[in-house]
Amino acid sequence: MTLTWMAEQLAMAPGQTWPVDCTKQSLKSVTPLLVFNLREKVNVSKEIMKTFLLIAAAWIGLACIAELPTQPQMQEFAKKYKGAPSEEKRLLLCIDAINQGLVHRGGPVGNIDLIFGTDVSRQLPAKGQPDETGVVNFSNPRPAPPSDSIAAAITGWYLAFKFDQQGLIQDYYLSNLHK
Repeated sequence: MTLTWMAEQLAMAPGQTWPVDCTKQSLKSVTPLLVFNLREKVNVSKEIMKTFLLIAAAWIGLACIAELPTQPQMQEFAKKYKGAPSEEKRLLLCIDAINQGLVHRGGPVGNIDLIFGTDVSRQLPAKGQPDETGVVNFSNPRPAPPSDSIAAAITGWYLAFKFDQQGLIQDYYLSNLHK
């Protein structure tokens, strides 16, 4: 059983307990905290396992995320985002998605696609190429200028992000600054 597998089980099956053979876990060698008696098999609750995983993840240098996103959570955010009537509401939903761990460094860019209705995960950079950039504009689209010789004005808040060849978010930021 790996750290990833255990974390996925926590996200998908609340209220269950899992048998964990701590004598075979590599985590015991990297954490000085004795959360479990490492010589025995134990049954642990979701809360204890979540605490253990967060401590272990923090100790070995992984990003510490309080809750792992679930598909229904992301679909609910997508529904709210699609129905948001204003730039301000879309911005606040994005901030909420970030605060809830749906958008984070090291997370799949597919989460952004699902929540914000983009399709950037289809444009993964080739191996050895620089990270790809994506943008989600929160403002309502402005009408096109009357002539091709006039640049379209871009205003409002946006989420900009970079992702790598594996489709993982490497960096992101919110801004309303346009050059």
